[in-house]
Amino acid sequence: MSTVLLTEAPAGHFATLEQNTVALARSASRFLEEGIRNGSAAVLIAAQPTRDYFIQYIQNAGFDADELVASGLLTIIDAEPTIDRLMRYSVPDWDEFNRIVGSAVIRAGRAARPTPRVYGELVNLLWQSNRERAAIRIEEYLNKLSRKHRFSIFCGYVVDCHDRAAYSGPLHEIGRTHSTVIASEDDRPFSRALERACSEVYGISVSLLLKLSNSENVVGESRLPTSWRTLRWLMKSMPVSGESVFLRTLRYYRDREKTA
Repeated sequence: MSTVLLTEAPAGHFATLEQNTVALARSASRFLEEGIRNGSAAVLIAAQPTRDYFIQYIQNAGFDADELVASGLLTIIDAEPTIDRLMRYSVPDWDEFNRIVGSAVIRAGRAARPTPRVYGELVNLLWQSNRERAAIRIEEYLNKLSRKHRFSIFCGYVVDCHDRAAYSGPLHEIGRTHSTVIASEDDRPFSRALERACSEVYGISVSLLLKLSNSENVVGESRLPTSWRTLRWLMKSMPVSGESVFLRTLRYYRDREKTA
């Protein structure tokens, strides 16, 4: 995760695409714990595994979760029943969202002077249950809320870059609704494997491929990590050679794991 995001976390709307729920919980915990350590209030909106991971994480860092909650520096919201309360005919309701999430943001802002930090997992739960449009509506609501209140919001998605089906989803909408989409820790070695595969199949670099693709003109696409943008375009525009690049990338990435 970006060191700047961890240490400074300016008011903004950030997202990350992680390989699995453990990596997601780790990123969320680092983001919130760093804020708490610097005096910011934190709001955690997550499913049980992430909440459990976070509680253990901050305890290991020397904090008492119950004391943080009692002081107003930490608010914990269970994401799964929250989704049930938000949905109206498959669409999240703004008024209910503002009542639950907006109120938590306001309380966090009153509890401490630095910019509050919010981690949201509502969108990941919706995305994983094939309700991508509802997830993006939540992102739009967060942007609407950020125009009224100053806070730093970090959203996490579990999207496996080793799964070819992941590239056909509306990932550009994640880019469109966030100021920054942060590459995961896994993205760097995966990008190196992709660079090698593209060089072998096409004889050119990933950066040149992207320039030729014009995919940057798609709203939100340019904010996605480079490896995601490249493979999304290849699989859509050149499916046969794109499949070859994808399989080579996986092989080189896994060979790197074997020799690590």
